[in-house]
Amino acid sequence: MSIVPLAFNRTSVALQTNRAYNNLSGVQALLSRYEEQLLTDNQYRYGSDAPYNASATLSVQTLMERKAQNVTNIQSTQTFLSATDSTLSLFNALTDDARAMALEAINTTTSTTQRNALAQTVKETIQQIFNFGNYSFENRYVFAGSTTSVLPFQWGTDSYTVQYNGTESNIYSWSDTDLLSQSNVNGVDVFGAVSEPVCGKTDLNPAVYDATFLSNLNGGKGVEKGSICFNYIHNDQVITFDLDLSQCVTLADVKRTIENNKNPYFPIKVDLTSNGLSFSLPPETSGSITVTEVGKGTVARQLGIPTETEFTSQNPLIGRDLNPVLTQTTLLEDILGSRACTRLVFAGSNNDIILRANYNGNNILDPETGEELFPLNDVNIAFRADPLITPGTESAEYNAETKTVLINIHPDNTIANNVIRAINDAAEAGTIPPFTASVSGIDQQRSDLAGTGTVTLLPGITVIEGTTAGGTGIDFDPSGIQVVNGNQTFNISFENCKTVGDVLEKLNDPQYGLYVSINENRNGIDIQSRISGTDFCIGENGGTTATQFGVRTADLDSLLTEFDFGRGVTDYEGPGIAAAALYDNVTPNSSLILTARNEGKAWNDYTLNFVPTTDPQGKVIVSMDETAKIINIGINPGVTTACEVVEAFNTQPGPKQYFNLELNTANGTNTGEGVVYDGFETTSGGIDGGIDFTITRNDGTVLEIDIHGAKTLGDVLLIINDHPDNRDGLLSVSLAKFGNGIELTDKSFGESVTRVDRTLLSTTAIELGLINMGEEYRTKTETGVQANTLMFPDVLNGSILVTAKNVGTYANDVKIEVIEGTPPNFVYDAASKTLRFSIESGVTTANDLVNLFQNQASETVRSMFDIQNGTNSDGLPSNGSGLVTLNSVTMTGGTDSILKGNDPNPLETDSLFNALIRLQVAMEKNDTREIERATQLLDSSVERLDSSRSLIGVMQNSLDNVQLRLADENIQYETVLNSTLRIDLSDVSLNYMAQQLAYQASMQVTSAMLQMSLLNYL
Repeated sequence: MSIVPLAFNRTSVALQTNRAYNNLSGVQALLSRYEEQLLTDNQYRYGSDAPYNASATLSVQTLMERKAQNVTNIQSTQTFLSATDSTLSLFNALTDDARAMALEAINTTTSTTQRNALAQTVKETIQQIFNFGNYSFENRYVFAGSTTSVLPFQWGTDSYTVQYNGTESNIYSWSDTDLLSQSNVNGVDVFGAVSEPVCGKTDLNPAVYDATFLSNLNGGKGVEKGSICFNYIHNDQVITFDLDLSQCVTLADVKRTIENNKNPYFPIKVDLTSNGLSFSLPPETSGSITVTEVGKGTVARQLGIPTETEFTSQNPLIGRDLNPVLTQTTLLEDILGSRACTRLVFAGSNNDIILRANYNGNNILDPETGEELFPLNDVNIAFRADPLITPGTESAEYNAETKTVLINIHPDNTIANNVIRAINDAAEAGTIPPFTASVSGIDQQRSDLAGTGTVTLLPGITVIEGTTAGGTGIDFDPSGIQVVNGNQTFNISFENCKTVGDVLEKLNDPQYGLYVSINENRNGIDIQSRISGTDFCIGENGGTTATQFGVRTADLDSLLTEFDFGRGVTDYEGPGIAAAALYDNVTPNSSLILTARNEGKAWNDYTLNFVPTTDPQGKVIVSMDETAKIINIGINPGVTTACEVVEAFNTQPGPKQYFNLELNTANGTNTGEGVVYDGFETTSGGIDGGIDFTITRNDGTVLEIDIHGAKTLGDVLLIINDHPDNRDGLLSVSLAKFGNGIELTDKSFGESVTRVDRTLLSTTAIELGLINMGEEYRTKTETGVQANTLMFPDVLNGSILVTAKNVGTYANDVKIEVIEGTPPNFVYDAASKTLRFSIESGVTTANDLVNLFQNQASETVRSMFDIQNGTNSDGLPSNGSGLVTLNSVTMTGGTDSILKGNDPNPLETDSLFNALIRLQVAMEKNDTREIERATQLLDSSVERLDSSRSLIGVMQNSLDNVQLRLADENIQYETVLNSTLRIDLSDVSLNYMAQQLAYQASMQVTSAMLQMSLLNYL
């Protein structure tokens, strides 16, 4: 503190007064500052008063405000988690009671009436759990995931399905400045309300295009920003040129940057293959080029460009697969292959053209004959100039022999747009392969100038400007998929879908009860069901879409062990013997034994026939006539050894697929060096064993099926299709065209009915879906239609109806010809499938034609066809008196009978609701086998509930620890504020009192000084 000093001699009064006033002002300022500190409890008012302390204070106060909000978040989260845990605790008693009822229902002494009563109790339990599942706390649905305003569970169309409308994601809140904590548990984690995904097995590797983003390449890892280096090697000199690609966003940017670089030495043309980049040089370019990285960069490798690999004008550089990821904007036409294309580059600007095929693949095939209609790859695009062509009338034509599309243009007045029009018009007319031409974006200077550049060419010269390449794969089938979910069947077509996003949007329609997304690897789609209590299946909708996506729930690769909800397909194992034939020659060491590879009587009665060889050099010739059941082995009698016979049998195609031929060692050592003579033996002793089910064809042929050795559904189909009694292939077995399941198409005809019977002790046919549970057999589900045709419908009393005697496609395309000939007769030409009548024009009546058939057709032909009088145009029956004329018609409309099985591999949502609903239904149906499975599902669901409660406990404990840490941190922050902002009250109070005393003393001294006069200095 300071007090006004005593005056000095010879000091002026004015100076003394000024010094006194200044001193009093300073003391007053200090008093005011202390008073403000005492009132505000702060050391300073403005940050400029203490810059360092103020900066530290602001940082601490900001942190404290955030920490205070974190504490509020934790308290709110704790409250919500406590409410969730309290709700889950109510489930324990309900699930315990349900399990007790399940165990009681499994008891063999429990009656049907008692099980029905238990089912009603389970139903009430489901309703209570349903209500708890929709519990709301503070206007937030507890189990709805991140969509807390959406009712999480709702009943389906009946009381046997429950649909989850929430999400698999959760709500998170900041429990600390850098810590996000889960605030809830969703219905998937607690109840298992969404099924495991049906993961697409197909790697959907989209084709790359100019618009493909670099960030989508390399499985989504993208391409780093940087440069690549071109090394031009010519005449033992190396010229290096770095090119910056850091500003490129799409592959078109990369192409444009490389092609438009200012390098004067080597112009490079960049094109896209089906899945990567390709570099080429103009024909006149000499020397070679290699691409290398710049420094430690990896841009070239990420762009799929082989480094240190030379390319020249004759040998372009082809990059590797860039592996772009699947996105919602990916076109469906690009996911299963790519389209052949080429870029036509001309001198000047605004005139380059892109030519792209309209379909994926290498060629276009005739759907009926399978013959190639047009190639798509390796098609030359050539130009020829003619001064007589008027601009605007340019044309395109195709030469199939040279695989060349020739465009006729004017030498110097044809613009690119006219070329594009000529190509597209010709493609639409079908006179050239199906290509679409468009302007290339690489050399277009402005959008309004696109395609206006001139394509110039010397007259009379044909120049090939490009060759198409890169066509791979197949086209996407838009027929869609069939989904069975919520006890409903949905046929979902993708006819109007263009992108993957369109497909996802369509499938995520709430009516289907699905959740569909692009998978984690971004190379396929995942499909999940939101509905519990029912089967979930994905099959075809008449096409191959589900197979293309790889999401068919039962395909050829489906393991039999996974069928029937994981219980698998049981192969009935019974005794069986393989047929065999012993060919014992008189010479030692020559005995042979032929054994069928499979057990069963179907391999009996095959003749092993040794005959002189037809080979001029005496080689052993092995052949097989499957229809006649004869195995011919051509030998040189008395010269060919047994070893030579065995070797020829095992190396030549034919019977080795069905039989083994070995040296017979039953009587001791057999070296096989003995010679073999002509003769024959017949297989016998084959006994069927382990027959799982039988299939009866329309013609009465019975196939005994043993699935022994089958691992997949495809193996089962192969066993049936390759059955020895089905060598004619009249019974074809495949996956269903609509939905899932095994589909038997019977092309045979006869008095029997397509039918599947299970053997007494086998459940295989039931587990494969061929027969319903509790039944012994199933007959055809589609009876088929008989082919027919009506002849002479406009002739009064002359119409004749020709009908196949049996259903099936065998009579389709059968031609009925009426020709001139005498005497009238009838013949059936089986080779050309023609019923041919020879008649006398103007004499033969319809009745005569019918009689010709009845009298001259063989019994076999009459068993195949029926010919009778038809009806007149007025609908009345024809009396057959009308005269017939020369004519030719074809029978159509026949369809085969089909037996379609159930889906053998249905899936389900492994949820608590599913377990309880399955339990209820099984009790109502008195199905103890399903009650046992539902009990296991319930146990699994209870474990999930317990795990969820444990998770909540862990989360709450973690939040408690965070809250304690925040409390400790708050104390530390308060300590910092005490030193940087807040005052020490006792210290400031003492200073304030001292200043008051100093101020009082200064006032007294000043008063005394101001009372002095001249007399004081005398």
